[in-house]
Amino acid sequence: IFAYGQTGSGKTHTMTGPAEDRGVNFRAIQLVFETAAAFELELSILEIYNETLRDLLAPGAGKKLEIHTASGRCEVPGLDRRPVRSVDDVVAL
Repeated sequence: IFAYGQTGSGKTHTMTGPAEDRGVNFRAIQLVFETAAAFELELSILEIYNETLRDLLAPGAGKKLEIHTASGRCEVPGLDRRPVRSVDDVVAL
């Protein structure tokens, strides 16, 4: 899920929303769990700000990350991945 816009335009509110009316992120994740129940899922959270990539699950400042593309895939080597089994697991991160 990707959100783009200037500071103060409401990206965070749209993506996360308040607890009583969850945003796009949580609604999409709920649908993933409903349709992919037979699979093991992992989650990464990446922020791109001023052309700098930041792993939001990594402790501290973290390592320098770069986006690599090949064969129609986009990957970020070294990005932390956490196993998740429910929306509650995602919220806990």
